[in-house]
Amino acid sequence: MILSFRPPLCTALFWLAASACPGFAHAQNAACVKSLSQANLKQIDSPSFHSIKRFSGTSLEVIKANGKLYQRMGSEPWSAAPFTVQVLRNAVAVAEKAIVSCERGGIETVDGKPAQVFKFSVKDPVVGVVAAQVWVGTQDGLPYREESTAVKATTSYDNVKAPM
Repeated sequence: MILSFRPPLCTALFWLAASACPGFAHAQNAACVKSLSQANLKQIDSPSFHSIKRFSGTSLEVIKANGKLYQRMGSEPWSAAPFTVQVLRNAVAVAEKAIVSCERGGIETVDGKPAQVFKFSVKDPVVGVVAAQVWVGTQDGLPYREESTAVKATTSYDNVKAPM
């Protein structure tokens, strides 16, 4: 992510292969996938956010504040992110094609806010199909939590300040 850049904002952005489902299931899947993409784009375009992803014994933090992106891996110092908002927006379009199944789950609470659970699978070119979930706020459409077998992440949007 820092050395070999993979956009850090959503679990779905980690996977790049494409697949499709036929018939009616495809139409339902397409609507679900579109909802996930819209949530990711809303996060990217929000004035500020602080995302913390935990994986493989370390973490990646990304902050957007004052129109700039920052990142740090583990306990390393903060630095300007080596990617732009446009790169992240482009990654959403690519990631959308990697989703092989998608369905809406129930409504759960994340940090006191109601969130729609989206359960989906993505095809990773390295490890194969990976199941993941994202919790999207029902009132604001922003993703607050995500989980897969490899990544656990949270994102906050309030009181975010530039780290440097």
